[in-house]
Amino acid sequence: MGRRRSGWVTVWLMGFVFSFAWSPCIGPMLASAIVVAASASTRAAGYGYILAYALGFILMFLLLGLFTEEMLNFFQKKKDIVKYTRMIGGIIILCFGAYMLYGSFTRLSAETASVQPSASASAEASAEATADTRTDVEKYGFTLPDSDGNMVSLSDFSGKTVIVNFFGTWCTYCQKEMPSLQNVNDTRDDVKILLIAAPNSGQEGSIAEIKKYMADKGYTMQILYDTDLSITKEYGISGYPTTYIVKPDGNFLGYVPGYLSEENLNKALEAAVK
Repeated sequence: MGRRRSGWVTVWLMGFVFSFAWSPCIGPMLASAIVVAASASTRAAGYGYILAYALGFILMFLLLGLFTEEMLNFFQKKKDIVKYTRMIGGIIILCFGAYMLYGSFTRLSAETASVQPSASASAEASAEATADTRTDVEKYGFTLPDSDGNMVSLSDFSGKTVIVNFFGTWCTYCQKEMPSLQNVNDTRDDVKILLIAAPNSGQEGSIAEIKKYMADKGYTMQILYDTDLSITKEYGISGYPTTYIVKPDGNFLGYVPGYLSEENLNKALEAAVK
């Protein structure tokens, strides 16, 4: 730009070009922040997550903008140090890239529905747990109200394979796997589908709104309402959808964090009865 005098329009255009060019870099991070916020237990917590992301992102730029001359002078005087900070920054970026790649493979693994061991198959698989003859349903069972106000227990379905699906009506992947669950619900008498919703939590609406959503979509699966999030927390749900699979003998086959395709759902049902 040489020595031409810059005006408001020029400065705005420069800012626009920088922000446009950086969008591919910012996008994945912003998407992650939005996913975390969407899974927050309350609306206020979700806004807090987004605020924390925004402050963390812009704070350094605000400081540089307010103290440009001081910062340039500092960097000029500390040239020998700055060259090492660039190297360290590059290493950190490479580490983050490796971490994101690992996360992508983890997500891919979830989407191919490799059923992961349930909580009872890990920490409780000690000598003490071996002596405990109770089934997983007896240890981790729950009782929640359904859409009609009736109290329903996980133990009510002894002898059946039970799909316990934690979901949100706003969740894209939950919406994607609903038809598969409905198909199983309609065609398999030996399988029980239990949907667990958390009304008035995060982006989720009221019980009436959830019922309307299900009716509008034509879904007839039974929904239980975890109004105080006690079961959601007990089962360690950190995102939607999450599916637990209970075998007919009352023990957990495992759980799937994330989207469960129809093909992999059927594979899991086959494994549950073996």
